[in-house]
Amino acid sequence: MPLIGFSGLGKRRCSLLLGSLVLASVFLFAYHHPLLPVYEFTGPSTITSAAEEKDVPVLPAPYTTVPDQSPFCAERFGTTYLDKLRDSATQYCNESSALTCFHSQTVDRWDSFCFGKEAKFQPEDGKFHLGCDMTRTRKTESTSEFPNPSNFHKYWYDTGPSRVLDSWVQMEHEAEFSPQKSQNYTILVKREGATNVWHCLMEIYSMVLSLDILQMTSQPDMPLKPFLSERDAVNTQLIILDDHEDGPYYELWSIFAKKKVIRVKDVPPNTTFENIIVPLAGGSNPLWQGDWKINSCESSALLDTFANRVLAFYSLQNTKPRQNEKITLTFINRVDGRRLVDQEKYLKKLQNEFPLVKVQSIDFAAISFKEQLKIIQETDVLAGVHGAGLTHGIFLPPGSAMVEILPNTLNHKGFRNVASLRGHSYFSTHALKDSKKRNWQSEDISIEIERFMSVMEVAIKTMYNKGLRNYDVS
Repeated sequence: MPLIGFSGLGKRRCSLLLGSLVLASVFLFAYHHPLLPVYEFTGPSTITSAAEEKDVPVLPAPYTTVPDQSPFCAERFGTTYLDKLRDSATQYCNESSALTCFHSQTVDRWDSFCFGKEAKFQPEDGKFHLGCDMTRTRKTESTSEFPNPSNFHKYWYDTGPSRVLDSWVQMEHEAEFSPQKSQNYTILVKREGATNVWHCLMEIYSMVLSLDILQMTSQPDMPLKPFLSERDAVNTQLIILDDHEDGPYYELWSIFAKKKVIRVKDVPPNTTFENIIVPLAGGSNPLWQGDWKINSCESSALLDTFANRVLAFYSLQNTKPRQNEKITLTFINRVDGRRLVDQEKYLKKLQNEFPLVKVQSIDFAAISFKEQLKIIQETDVLAGVHGAGLTHGIFLPPGSAMVEILPNTLNHKGFRNVASLRGHSYFSTHALKDSKKRNWQSEDISIEIERFMSVMEVAIKTMYNKGLRNYDVS
């Protein structure tokens, strides 16, 4: 006998339809009932595409997974850092908001970056002229709390927004400029140098964070439109203001900007009315702040996202499990000082005693950054004397190990903290005391071979059961 109201459908089809209706009713009841849980299935891709279509202020998609953290860790290495900078947006000049700056205070100073509207480049003086009369800045609660651009912190190597605004941006009375809505964006950067991987990556990292914050922040006169969106990348160009050589990380500056990176001396004379971005200084990065102290933070949405973006930029993103039979130990071969005395002898002994390990010594300074990253992506244990080369720990596969050999009197914790934030095991040992008290930054160091073998053994054995490996420790 057919079910009432469903004659002709068949019992099986009627049952399925009724079941669907019952499930729908249960879901609706659960949605409105406070005692039953509701699960919303909104994947990151759906959220991202909707945001891109509308260009609304939103946390960039790579940050969608945010682990729980202590307030200290969240404010320095989690998305709370971005939130606080976004909420600090301060308008200068007057109600036209020709200059908006953002401020962070994770240490005992303010770190800032700025966004300027409708700046006109004048090749005669090589400056971007901004219609901004600082004497007419409205006094508000935010402008009283945060520093004035003329009082921004000055960073070493003569870098940072203060230096850029003083030397390459000319503040002028806004009446001289007619308002326009430019779709072009220019990032102004003065670098600390061109070859030190730590310094260079901290500057690029700080720039990326600045651009993320602009994507999260509404413009004062358009509450539903961010200062910057992903689709603006094609209209964004980075201008190098310093005279340093290009260096191995030069192309990475275009990690967001799709236009070719150029020098300020090469700016076309007809470049007018640009939106200018003066990003956070490399020295303002929380990863650099407090690097002489151990922090207890064991994850970082900020650093993880940056590492993934860099690897993706070079098409090297690698999420495969470790499948090689051998463990790869990469020793950083320093050639310009602070070498480990007898390191070739030590590494040969290490190879002989651990046949499961592939021991390689690499001079990273002699190869391109992409080649460096390729090697790091195949590395299980990264080891070396204290130095910028250990920055590569940022890009090691998850669950790797780092070994740092420190000069006798040095207790720097920066690379130890990097390892912790990226989920790596970290091991350290100190060199022998130098009775001559020479400069640790340039002089070679010595360590007993027994202590060298001991610290390496501990690091190697942490990899014995990672991925597809299954080795007994003895």
